[in-house]
Parts: sequence; structure tokens; C-alpha cells
Amino acid sequence: MICLSIRTRSDSVKIEVSELSTNMSVINLDLGLTGTHILITGGAGYIGTETVWAFLSAGAHVSVLDINIDACTDLRDKEKKIEERFPRGSQLSCYVADIANEADVIKVFEQASQRSGPIHCCIALASLDLSALPHHASLVDMPLEQWKRTFEVNVHGTFLTARTWLRQLQSCPDKSMHNVSLIIVGSESGSFGERGNPDYASGKSAVQVGLLQSLKSDVPRIYPGARYNVTHT
Repeated sequence: MICLSIRTRSDSVKIEVSELSTNMSVINLDLGLTGTHILITGGAGYIGTETVWAFLSAGAHVSVLDINIDACTDLRDKEKKIEERFPRGSQLSCYVADIANEADVIKVFEQASQRSGPIHCCIALASLDLSALPHHASLVDMPLEQWKRTFEVNVHGTFLTARTWLRQLQSCPDKSMHNVSLIIVGSESGSFGERGNPDYASGKSAVQVGLLQSLKSDVPRIYPGARYNVTHT
């Protein structure tokens, strides 16, 4: 390894070249995700798409579950270019499904596992967010149907995602997989509330606090070494 140092003496510049010791340790910048199968719910949305590209660039096999048919079609059209853009064995699959539908979630996990192997990492990103939900001046103006629908998708859907992932791990004969983790995408609204959308804030609080803390003593029993966490948008 060659190190360049520049010293300035009056109006002249001197470049000194010195060779570093060959005993120095080399820093490995590889994220260790090559070949890791990652399933992302809501992966065809704006945040989801950027997440997909990030994992593909690290060599992962990415499966996307999304309810948006047009967005999934766009992703599928890009599948053919994956090998050219990400030459590290990356793989992309896209499935149209509703996370609030139990049969849909189970079917996608089965299809994704058949194509790309066991799902190591699951990112529960899909939800009805503040850009999609009607806003209200007060709780008194919110219809019960909106409250129920938000919980159906954001809470029930996240529950179904987490449960299906855990069930797959439970039945997996390989107990030495790496990068086994569940990441729930939460929101600051779940901690501080949202005056115009208490449905959204309450739903996020339920999954990023109640559900996550409940998994603390559950996940390690299902699959030793598996991790679980939450990240906020």
C-alpha cells in the first residue's frame, strides 16, 4: 500500500511517498449480504424501491411484496437489467399481495422461498402512511371505518408478516443461517402522536413498541441468533 503526503515549503510542493507496513490489517467493507434472501413488504413504493436497490447493490436476493400492481410491473420490467446493473449475483423477484390478507402473505413467503431459498431477513415496511390517509382536524371527525382499516393494514398486516417469517424459521432445518433478522419500520408518530391521524400514530405505536417488545423473548426461542429491531421513517 502506498501513502502520499504533501508538504509545502515556501512556494514549492514536495511529495513524499512511503510504503506502509505489509502487516497492517485490511478493512473489509463488504456488508456480508451476498446471497442473503431479503423480503421487503411495500418494496415497490418510494422508500421501498430505494431499499431494494441498496440491498441489490450489496449482492442480496430481494423479494418484494406490494399491493400496487403497476409499481410491481415496473419492478418486474427491471428484473432483466439486474445482472447488468448489479453483477454480484443479485436477484430480484416481485409479488403482488395484500399484507392484510393472511392467505396472500403465506403464499408469497412460500413462492419466494421456493425461488430464492429461506428468507433470512424480513423488512416490514408496508403500511398506510400519512400521504395516503385522510387527515382530520380532530379525533371527533374520524370515521370508525378509517380507524379499523388503518389497523387492519398497519397492525394486522405487520403481525401477519412477522408471524409468517417466524413460522418459516421454525420449520427451517438449517439453524446456522446468517443475517437472520426482522426489521419493523416504525415512525416518530408512534412515539409523539399525530393530532390529525391518531389512527396512524396508534398503529405505529402498537407495532414498534408492543409487538417489538413482545418479540424480545420469542424470536430467540424460535431461531437462536435471530435479531429483531425497529427503524423510524
